[in-house]
Amino acid sequence: MWVDSELGSGSSFYFTIPYDRIQSKSVEDTEIRKINSSNKRTILIAEDEQMNYEYLVALLEDENYNILHAPDGNFAVEISQNDDSIDLILMDIRMPGIDGFEATKKIRESGKTIPIIAQSAFAMSEDKNRAMASGFTEYLEKPISRKQLWSVLDIHLK
Repeated sequence: MWVDSELGSGSSFYFTIPYDRIQSKSVEDTEIRKINSSNKRTILIAEDEQMNYEYLVALLEDENYNILHAPDGNFAVEISQNDDSIDLILMDIRMPGIDGFEATKKIRESGKTIPIIAQSAFAMSEDKNRAMASGFTEYLEKPISRKQLWSVLDIHLK
């Protein structure tokens, strides 16, 4: 930790944090991984926040998935209608353009029946109810854990 300070100009504070990536996985995680990694599947992540997208990619990094990215709801609809290889969509609720509710509605209106998993930081029961009524297959509250995500993928990507 260190500080640069100049009288009349202000101060800047700096620090570093060591990062050691943990490589071990629990037995339960390994069992779920074996189920999911047997077939290469395609997942569309509809997420406007880059850090949230990168977080989901990091949760899936050791898996055998093709990952597509839609940074907004309009692009998610376009990709899902033009790419039949998509096996599952992780859809953020709040995005620019059209939100996840509207995007899911349009995808369903086009006849697509693929699983669409809502991901939202809003944890109120009415949010979950609205998501399910809008055509989502399931609802995950942020922050999403690796275990939660793998469990959902195991159910919907058999």
